[in-house]
Amino acid sequence: SSYSVTVEANGDAVVKSLSTIEGTDALSGFTYLKFTDRTVTVASLVPKGDTTASAPTLSTAAASGVEDKAIALNPRYTPALRAKAEYLFISRKWERATQAYKDLVNNGDAVTIDDEMQLANCLYITKDCKGCSELVEKILKKDGSKNYLRRLQAYCDYENGEYQRGLDLLNSYFQNVTPDKVLPSDYDYLGKLMLKTKGDTLVAIRNLTKSIDVDSSHSRWPLYEEISNLHYVRKEYCLSASAMQMYLDSVPSPTATNYYNLGLRNYFCGDSISYVKALAAFTKVTEI
Repeated sequence: SSYSVTVEANGDAVVKSLSTIEGTDALSGFTYLKFTDRTVTVASLVPKGDTTASAPTLSTAAASGVEDKAIALNPRYTPALRAKAEYLFISRKWERATQAYKDLVNNGDAVTIDDEMQLANCLYITKDCKGCSELVEKILKKDGSKNYLRRLQAYCDYENGEYQRGLDLLNSYFQNVTPDKVLPSDYDYLGKLMLKTKGDTLVAIRNLTKSIDVDSSHSRWPLYEEISNLHYVRKEYCLSASAMQMYLDSVPSPTATNYYNLGLRNYFCGDSISYVKALAAFTKVTEI
């Protein structure tokens, strides 16, 4: 037997049918619901008949162990395995979500590439870059169109010290990605991979700066310190001073070392205005 339900969640009407396990009506009391917003879809098995369920219901359903009960009846039942993994992922319970996605991918009877991609996401989030890389390679061999995975592989290659391969993958990613899909972190990793492979420092600086510019959360301003140091090594002291000032503007409580570095860069910049800025920075050092 089968049944379906229409659910209003964040303005989207979603219809999902769920068939009971062959040979038993053990799941006839459950309904498979999907909640969708602009960024994520979350699924859960909830008690049948709850057609007014909303996203908070997911917490109650998952806490009651409905998915676990379904999995206990049939450990290969993909909808329940996926529902559990999706709930844990959206709940940001990364370690448990990773294990749930492993259970889904290893045991599910209808596993999709999207399931494997979500496991790859979890492995990256939990800093298992080796496992993530191995899975990404496997997925790309099956479907090379999953360009997003090249980004994930490149990130992992950076963390694993495979800098040249990471750079090649990220360059390939940029050749195929549409501008609206690019993340600030893409420019960040591209710049860092270029530096690690002794590429063009100025191009690397441009990518690090681009990472800051396109980040609406303003969480990447600390990169200005690295940009300042890169300019300083190149003896581009005025540019280095400007970047160091941007870095200090992002720090709640700059240290004496921060002000010393700012003063040093302004001093070597060499013009009259910069000398005034250098004096002001060195004075700060004495006050801390």
